[in-house]
Amino acid sequence: MKSIIDYSKNYIPFLYFFVVMKKLKYDFLSKKYTDKESITHSYKKRTGNELNLENPLRYTEKLQWLKINYKNPVLTLCADKYAVKQYVKEKGLENILNETIGIYKSPEEIELSELPEKFILKTSHSSGWNLICTNKQKLAKNWYWWKKVFNVWLKEDYSKYYREWAYKGIQPLIICEKFLGDPVSGLNDYKFYCFNGEVKLIQLNVERYSNHKENFYDENWNYIPLYAGVNGMLDGEQHKPEKLEEMKAISEVLSQDFPHCRVDLFEWNGKIYFGEITFFSGSGYFRMNPDEFDFKMGEWLKLPVNLN
Repeated sequence: MKSIIDYSKNYIPFLYFFVVMKKLKYDFLSKKYTDKESITHSYKKRTGNELNLENPLRYTEKLQWLKINYKNPVLTLCADKYAVKQYVKEKGLENILNETIGIYKSPEEIELSELPEKFILKTSHSSGWNLICTNKQKLAKNWYWWKKVFNVWLKEDYSKYYREWAYKGIQPLIICEKFLGDPVSGLNDYKFYCFNGEVKLIQLNVERYSNHKENFYDENWNYIPLYAGVNGMLDGEQHKPEKLEEMKAISEVLSQDFPHCRVDLFEWNGKIYFGEITFFSGSGYFRMNPDEFDFKMGEWLKLPVNLN
């Protein structure tokens, strides 16, 4: 599936077709199956494991339990790619926010001539529905089709795709932000897995735009030989980022209100930037190698007793 998505982003009419077909598929599935039925089926199909919701032990199982049972409204605030900026500000971390160039209710409001050469467009109510522009002249040739893609995305309820309820009810907007990183390889993306406000695992993703790879480390940047679904692992250990301790402190501040979340941060030109807060990493539909690590992370994730 990833290869289809990669191809489609290089041929935008196909991306539009792909987006429409996906919409029709999930329109049908969202009416046919309840959240619990869909989650149980998808978990088995993606991981090969039976889902145990009565006594979940795996990390990936507990993410499914949280989807069904834990309805903290602050999750919706933080899943909103626009509203989360206010949440970050209220935590005293406005300095890590990327520059917002514009906010739009439809792609027809966007004037490409007024935007810089490089920028990012992303929807407020989803995950991964974005456009990364590094060549505005090239984008202009496909802008007709990109507008059609965004118009489909803006009318969609992202929560129906993977039954992540936190995305439901978010106002659909297009956010334009400053482009960061190298146009070819992108940024080093640091994902901090936090449990009860404490960093326990760090995921490093590199070359997101070309040859996406990842490595995992513990909270002290000791390498962990773990594979969790991306194209491949990096060759050898990577140098510890200069601002690791500061990024850990930021992640623990942003995660302190939740039993679990993943805080994504970037480091570019000596500065830390906020990416997003994710509550259902990979929607919990992935396998770990070694499999035992799924249980280890499950031990870290203490399910809340008070669901209100």
